[in-house]
Amino acid sequence: MSDAVVEPRPGQAAFVRTDDRDADTVSQVIQVLAIGAQLSGHKYLLSEADTQDGGMIDELEAPKVAPLRDSVTLEECLAYARTRHPENESIALAVAGRPLRAGLQAEARRVLWYDLRGSADEPSRQVAAVAFLRAALHSDDEEEELLRVAAASELTWQPGGRTRSRQAGAEQSVRSVLEAGLTSDSEDVRVMAGNALSGLAQTDEAQPTVADTGGEPDTAEADTGTSQPPGPTGIPGTGALAPPGTTGAVQESLIIHGTWANKKPSGQWWRPTGAFHQFLANDQLGTGLYAGDDPFEWSGNNSDHQRDVAGKALRWWVDRQQGTGWLKTAFAHSHGGTVLLSAAAYRNLRVDLMVALACPDYDWDKKPKVQNIDGNDIDGNDAVEIIKQNVPLIISVRAKHDPVLLADRKSALGKRRSSALKGIVDIELKGAGHAGVHDDSVWQNKQVAQQVLTKATQNNWSP
Repeated sequence: MSDAVVEPRPGQAAFVRTDDRDADTVSQVIQVLAIGAQLSGHKYLLSEADTQDGGMIDELEAPKVAPLRDSVTLEECLAYARTRHPENESIALAVAGRPLRAGLQAEARRVLWYDLRGSADEPSRQVAAVAFLRAALHSDDEEEELLRVAAASELTWQPGGRTRSRQAGAEQSVRSVLEAGLTSDSEDVRVMAGNALSGLAQTDEAQPTVADTGGEPDTAEADTGTSQPPGPTGIPGTGALAPPGTTGAVQESLIIHGTWANKKPSGQWWRPTGAFHQFLANDQLGTGLYAGDDPFEWSGNNSDHQRDVAGKALRWWVDRQQGTGWLKTAFAHSHGGTVLLSAAAYRNLRVDLMVALACPDYDWDKKPKVQNIDGNDIDGNDAVEIIKQNVPLIISVRAKHDPVLLADRKSALGKRRSSALKGIVDIELKGAGHAGVHDDSVWQNKQVAQQVLTKATQNNWSP
């Protein structure tokens, strides 16, 4: 499927097949994520206002269901299907992942979704919800890989809690879908699958393996936080900053990729040869965009440790390029934004304008003490204040419904009113998508560059 930003259809319209197959799939994906987030107790992610009511559930007419306390087994789902629909064995076969005649698997999902809307018995609704996720897991339509991976991701969160369920994730059918997703042509599918697998690995107190991530082994050395990036002379600890406007300071801008984006098979859109990079380079907003043969790249692995290491590497990269510790503009996608803000908080990188592309919000104020470039311990509240000083303007470009962030239980930067980082300028693109926010055609069709430039100049920034 395409990685463009697609507007999902609400309620029962999500289960009507049309000529727009991307919208067909995304509509059901959003229903899967909305139901799964409720089952796992993460309902707050579905609201724009950090409340327990309304928001995405009402807007998309998703069924409401209470959080699970205990796991719902496959046997319970099959028993429910056969008891509730004794005349229709295809419902149970769809839940079990058995082969069905064309169209019957999709019909089973629709029937189970309607069960959720019609039953007043909450325990039965919860079983029906898990049965619906299982039916989505076994979609037999080749074009619905995002639906299968979304269902697999949701099943790893059941029966709920702060971490993914090792028991649910260990199920072979779930892991098989996630592992198949790692080789997808769709960036959204790859990232969603990789995040789920790495989350399971972290639950097992182990880092993701090559088989988990589909990439090369991570060879980055563990960093204790005591090393300092080289300054303009190449001597550690001499990273003096040239303030904006200093004579001779090089004004550089760059793109920072997100999780898994440097793993094959990726379009590597963030490299100078990529379509999005070339689009920005030809736009006023991308003035000074780095176009050399050594763009910034980090491991792309989904862990706080790797993002912290990448933040230090980013400061080194900037110093090596220009020796100022300062960027005019940084376009950061997904957790590339976390890397950038880590460099700002702990490595004293200054950025006039951060364009956050589908970046997840992050509880910087709750982060434990980290040793910064000067050897000082910085707690969470200090990190927030330093970020505000070093990155005075953040413009968040995001899709209204981001399936990758929802599946990974993250809010988008600029969405949460309770975020520690205040004053973020929000540009919301109507529809659902994650990779679509760095699609050059989306930027052209929705005039995103002009929107960013307008809001930036209103905040005293100029290219």
